[in-house]
Amino acid sequence: MSYFIKKIVIFILTLVISISVIDLIIVDPISDPLLEYQLNKINKNEIIKSVFIGDSSCGNSIDVSYFDIPAQNLSLTGDYNISNTYRMLKRVHISHPELENVIIMQSFDVFPRNDSDMLNIDLNSLNYAERVYSKLQGLKYMLTVRPFVSLEIDYDNDFLKQNDKRTLKSEKLVLESDISIENKKSILDIKSYCTDNNLNYTFMFGPSINVTKNEKYYSIINFLKINKINFIEEYFELNNLNIGDGFDHVSPIFKMNSTFFYKDRINF
Repeated sequence: MSYFIKKIVIFILTLVISISVIDLIIVDPISDPLLEYQLNKINKNEIIKSVFIGDSSCGNSIDVSYFDIPAQNLSLTGDYNISNTYRMLKRVHISHPELENVIIMQSFDVFPRNDSDMLNIDLNSLNYAERVYSKLQGLKYMLTVRPFVSLEIDYDNDFLKQNDKRTLKSEKLVLESDISIENKKSILDIKSYCTDNNLNYTFMFGPSINVTKNEKYYSIINFLKINKINFIEEYFELNNLNIGDGFDHVSPIFKMNSTFFYKDRINF
């Protein structure tokens, strides 16, 4: 019996030591140049009155230079999910209390995602176990997904450099899952935060190829309506002329067009 207990103790000690080493060695497994690029905008001593946050559909479609008030586009990618859109909102507001307007733009296919495999931009806010788990998830992402993702910043486009332009045939976006529980919570968290801090907010859908309005689509729309979330249902539709390197990416040449499409629908 004592031998068995000794084995268990050795196993636990080895596990604790291994986890501690992982926590110490892996400071930032992602080292995401896009995240660093966007956080640097927050850290500059420039006034930010309006902010666009979301995924790559937003990063590729909104040029803040066309807005009359100080604005920044702090979008990341869909791999960060809406939970990190919420974290980014809090980051920019804490650093810029002058913030007034928040536009949250996510692609349709982000809403069904859950947080189990998502990245986290606030590792230091997590407890020990959560932090190590998140770092391991980040390491997995770096080894499996990162090799296929562009890491180069296109400073003229103010976002990641796009790859080759896609060609559309008759593709449509068909959602296959309802909006996830995690993203429901994140959306409600964003609403509460903006309400409590007197921030004007609006949820918008990023550019997309034609979306089939099935029951999964309406699971998103109905959730937003039932919970009285400020949102605009219209989206900039992509075609063979204006599409970029993804089914939710505007070509950089048409970024002005998508910017004005959304600008005309925003109340600030």
